[in-house]
Amino acid sequence: MSHRQFEAARLDITTLGNATTLSVHTIRKAEWKKLKGLDTLTLEGLSLRWLSAPDLTMVPFPACLKSFSLWHSSKLKSLAGIEQAVALQDVHLRENGNPLDLSALAELTSLRVLGIEGGYNTAQQVVDLAPLAGLPIEELTLIAVDGTDLDLTPLCDLPNLRKLDISAPSISPEALKPVAEAHPWFAVG
Repeated sequence: MSHRQFEAARLDITTLGNATTLSVHTIRKAEWKKLKGLDTLTLEGLSLRWLSAPDLTMVPFPACLKSFSLWHSSKLKSLAGIEQAVALQDVHLRENGNPLDLSALAELTSLRVLGIEGGYNTAQQVVDLAPLAGLPIEELTLIAVDGTDLDLTPLCDLPNLRKLDISAPSISPEALKPVAEAHPWFAVG
């Protein structure tokens, strides 16, 4: 397995050879064109940090991509575009724009692991969790997510869920009761 890491300004897709994982940082609008050809690579893992875009439609996801991480991208409001990565099994989102629309995740029928995290000073807001219902998610992590008005009942419709980590002060034990009823192994408290 070969891992490569670049600032977007220095990224040259043609030099990546047999890289199986790639991290790209500081992707401003002027560097979006540097991502062209990404979909021709046989990447298994992709990590983007400081992406300056409202969504992911400018990212040409490789069809074989299995793992994707996105963090510190405060302008990102939607995951639209991620549905191109039909083989994605593992998605981690940390400290992105608020509120974040997860609708595009509904198309990821191979998704097994999902992590959504806020930051130390700012909780991650999500529009809603409904797009997750029915997906084959086995592990779900919600850390520092703003749960003030978040409906958690879509988590009841995750038939393969085996591990659930919720660490969010704004999510009350009362809001977690339906989740615990649907998944008796999940302890509230």
